[in-house]
Amino acid sequence: MSALTGARCIALVEKMYAQAPIARNRPWLGCAQFSSPTRGVSRRLVAQTQEEQFWRRLFPRLFAPGGQPGPVARAINHISVTPMAHVTCLNLEYQIYLNQILHTSGGAWLTHVVCIPVNVALLFYALAIHTGSPGSMFMNAGLLVLALLAAWYVGMAAKLRSKLWGAVALAVLAGLWLVGTAGAWFAVGEGAELAWYLRPITLIAAASGLQAYSHLFEANVPPRANFQDRWQPVREFIWGDPATVTLRSRLLRLAWTPIGGLWGLVDEWWASAKLLPLYLLELLWALGYRRAERDYFRGLSLEALASGDPALDWVGVGGGASVATLGEACADDQQAWVWVWGLGLGLGLGPRAWVWGLGLRLGSSSGSTCHQPRTRRGGPDWARS
Repeated sequence: MSALTGARCIALVEKMYAQAPIARNRPWLGCAQFSSPTRGVSRRLVAQTQEEQFWRRLFPRLFAPGGQPGPVARAINHISVTPMAHVTCLNLEYQIYLNQILHTSGGAWLTHVVCIPVNVALLFYALAIHTGSPGSMFMNAGLLVLALLAAWYVGMAAKLRSKLWGAVALAVLAGLWLVGTAGAWFAVGEGAELAWYLRPITLIAAASGLQAYSHLFEANVPPRANFQDRWQPVREFIWGDPATVTLRSRLLRLAWTPIGGLWGLVDEWWASAKLLPLYLLELLWALGYRRAERDYFRGLSLEALASGDPALDWVGVGGGASVATLGEACADDQQAWVWVWGLGLGLGLGPRAWVWGLGLRLGSSSGSTCHQPRTRRGGPDWARS
């Protein structure tokens, strides 16, 4: 065993995991088939939601650029990779799809299963330490975050009409709040200064870093994270093509890899609270819960992966392309900012300005549409509700 390199060890673990009965019988536990990355014809597998339409009308340069995005939009796309996922909080088909196409290896999947609840508990740990007091550690801002997350999780479960999922999510969330807050109470003790290894930022960085770098188990780097609109093999992303990449370019790539890891660390921490209920749902599916529902969602992801170019901004094929490649027309920047300006004016000047701002919005968007795309599958009734 000592003669094996780190890469061979990882490959061996992946192979053993893929051959395990649970992996063969539960397709998403490290057995998703990602075809060799290739550019495909952009298409949707499900229709866009009203949430997507709203944000594409509001910020078209970021969410629906007709050409090359500006520098700010490119920076946001590179750092967040999937900015639409951070604002469409109840778009379950899209959220589940993204979680599945971005975590296709057993190593990444299992690391997230462990690190996501740890990160959520550390969120409550940090809030208890920084907003609580030794005498009343359980009365802190974590209670507000707990209530907001609970409402969000209930909303997700209501979309799927799943009382079991909602109950499990709430129970786990309450348990993580209790663990995090109690941990802060024990750590603070008599009010002495925390040791460096007990400080929230240290623990969060460790958990989020492990979660972020587990993506090295993945075979491909997603678009935007690699400064391109296509999926790219990890080896090619880090080393480049020996026939075309110079030594200087290769050194720059290697230097940027840990810097990009910092963005990944922040992304993973930020996304953990959102991913927690999704992984709980995946675990319920793995135990045989709602097989038809599981197969529907997995079917969408597997079809996109089989194309070699799963989309990042919608459920389907297209890599990092904009929805403009689908022929979906949305409001332009002027219309969107007229709306923003009108709402801001309304907030400052009262109901009359609200009516004026709404009139400006409606007047400016006359003749513009945001077409519903044609889809290849409609899904069962519960998936469209």
